[in-house]
Amino acid sequence: MFFREEHGQSQLAFVRNYAGKRIIVTDVPIMVWQPAPLPKSEKLNLAILVFSVAMFVLTLLFWPVNAMLRRHYGDRLSLSIEYRRARRLVRALCALNLLLLVAVGICLTAVERNIGLLNSHYDGRLRALQLLALVDVVGAIVAIWYFVRSWREFDLWFWTRVWNFLLMLAFVGYAAFLLNWHILTFSLNY
Repeated sequence: MFFREEHGQSQLAFVRNYAGKRIIVTDVPIMVWQPAPLPKSEKLNLAILVFSVAMFVLTLLFWPVNAMLRRHYGDRLSLSIEYRRARRLVRALCALNLLLLVAVGICLTAVERNIGLLNSHYDGRLRALQLLALVDVVGAIVAIWYFVRSWREFDLWFWTRVWNFLLMLAFVGYAAFLLNWHILTFSLNY
């Protein structure tokens, strides 16, 4: 299909590429529009990110609420020390995941205001963000281990295990988001 501007010279054509997929070609030779593959889909990635952030925030918000409720009702959890340590580690990783999002947002806002910041003096900040992203990706492995470990605890409520499963999905989705959008890349070519 070919379209031309009614009272102008702009043109737009829908053609098939070498793989048979429909693309949009304009009269500007440097631009070709093609559909994004599923891993790069905006809706999918935004859904994964919103789900992950919501899980991290809710986990951190309900941590003191659960402690206050247990203290109020005099209910003491009889969990193993290994599980309690893993639970504290997962909560710390939730905070680190949120810290990375805030830090990336601050850096992107600063660069948007002044593109001249992207020079060799800014590399240290980018390396710090990459190190934090690496810790967050490794945190997905810790979350998987925490979920598996929660099924060995006999005194845990069933819904706690379900929450741990959703939290594990949030960690894995967040790690996939970081890897998909190249936040964790060891190259500083920009």
